[in-house]
Amino acid sequence: MNMKSTPAMKTRLLLLAVFPCLLFVDSTIAQGDAKTWMPTFESTMRRLDAVEAENRLLRSELEGWLRSGDAESVRTTSIAHVDEFSNGIQNNGGNNLPPQGCSCDRHPCQCPPTPAPCVDCPHVTTLSPYFNLRVFGSLTGELIFAEARPVIPSGVVLITPDFGQDTETAEVHAKSSSLGVLLAGPQIAGLQSGGTFLTYLYGETFQEDKYGFYIVRAFGELKNEFVRFAMGLNGDVVNPRSPTTINFNAANGAGNLGFFRGQFLAEKYFHFGSNAQLTAQFALSDPVATSFASFDQPPFNLLETNGWPNVEARAALALGPKPLRPSRPRPFELGLSGLVGQLRRTDTPVNHIHDVWALGADVHVGLNEAVGFNGEFFTGQAIGNYNAMIFLVDNGAFGAVRSTGGWGEVYVNWTPCLHSHFGYGIDDPLNSTLTAGLPTRNELVFANIIWDVTKNLEIGFEVSRWETSYMAPLRDNEAMAYHTRVRLKF
Repeated sequence: MNMKSTPAMKTRLLLLAVFPCLLFVDSTIAQGDAKTWMPTFESTMRRLDAVEAENRLLRSELEGWLRSGDAESVRTTSIAHVDEFSNGIQNNGGNNLPPQGCSCDRHPCQCPPTPAPCVDCPHVTTLSPYFNLRVFGSLTGELIFAEARPVIPSGVVLITPDFGQDTETAEVHAKSSSLGVLLAGPQIAGLQSGGTFLTYLYGETFQEDKYGFYIVRAFGELKNEFVRFAMGLNGDVVNPRSPTTINFNAANGAGNLGFFRGQFLAEKYFHFGSNAQLTAQFALSDPVATSFASFDQPPFNLLETNGWPNVEARAALALGPKPLRPSRPRPFELGLSGLVGQLRRTDTPVNHIHDVWALGADVHVGLNEAVGFNGEFFTGQAIGNYNAMIFLVDNGAFGAVRSTGGWGEVYVNWTPCLHSHFGYGIDDPLNSTLTAGLPTRNELVFANIIWDVTKNLEIGFEVSRWETSYMAPLRDNEAMAYHTRVRLKF
């Protein structure tokens, strides 16, 4: 049989011929004099040893920067997962027990993972040689089924009114994937400099439910054992705790007051021995936080500041032994907080000025290392952009809405790698301040289980029930929601 010799065939034959030669050359080199490659090997090992020493130094500097007062244990927004991925810097109600020794066969989540291979040792550098960066984050996949349509399918906050139709929903997304940076800098006037940047993929405005950068932290700080000053985008001072839910929104609009906004923050720590600390916090903050929803779109008219920042303040008492990890709370913590300010609705012929105020209380009780309680309570007026009052600021007649609400959860650490949270939340605006078609009550009951397969892999499942009531002519609605999340943390 005659076969034409094509260029492609010639190339294949050439590769087949050259491949054994390459194997022979490789074998010959491998059997060569060790003197030709041993110096390079030794030089590489010395470089790796030097890099490891540098990493230990960076880790020590970062831990020292973080360890400066118990206010860190509750400094979160109403989005519970904001600080969850920063290499153990977590605030999830006592979820992460300090390892009592590494038992990889029983509790793999406590053990250090095997280092990933790399061409050269990973290291983040900055233009200034005096700052160190630590990058962290997660790649997350979520699957949500709901019996009725949520207002935000990828992060349930309330259920849409019942129009007599079937509105089951299914949502698969990765919007809670995150990327963050912790920054540690030099001492300045006796204060340690540093900062945090963190973003998710929920888009610039969360309510639009589109992919994009959703920045929730961008602040710098100076602090030591007695004071802390922070400036930038940070969590609210008022009611800073959050329940631990698989749902990204963590009872927003259902009792969990608190969000994040631009602010200037000052804190003072008073130490009363090793078993007691009082933290005083004061902040000037932006009255309008547009990261959740766009408040300048019809029918709301333009919502804006009235020429003054909001004032937020909080005093928190922490009792019991100081935890080994700065992110962990003491066995008992009680905080009282409040805010005052103003908002303006631009309208014709006159503007509408709303007095903004809120009073709140938050508590943590750790019964032991495995079981504890977290909760918050609030009452206030025109605080919809603090994630309270079912996100209402005023009614259809431009009157300020008032509301009361709160949430509570019991957490259980079944093992150091397996955790559960059982909770309830409610937001109940005062009906006399509402007009037709507005939500009057939003309730949530949830239970979840979170399995830390390793330090880097987490699997969670949550069941929740939502009930949302409306003023006539809209009809109330309710739904069960089933939520699965798989997260690879780095």
